Amino acid sequence: MARHKPRRKENAPRTVVAASGACGKVAYHDRKAARRALKTLPQQRMRPYACDGCGLWHVGHLTKAVRRGDFTAREIYGSVPA
Repeated sequence: MARHKPRRKENAPRTVVAASGACGKVAYHDRKAARRALKTLPQQRMRPYACDGCGLWHVGHLTKAVRRGDFTAREIYGSVPA
């Protein structure tokens, strides 16, 4: 018996934008969706960030200075918008 993939509910929000037009990266509508996507990625040294170019959210690597503990992400990137 073949298993069928469950269909997405019509009223369920779509969280991923295939690629944003301005920068061509995988984009998410909000920070919460980008954080959910982080849980599916094998690398945990990444963070969601708001893109100034397209206004959507992306997931990117933390800098070496943050990973070493020299600075916090907030010191390097500034405050994170909600």
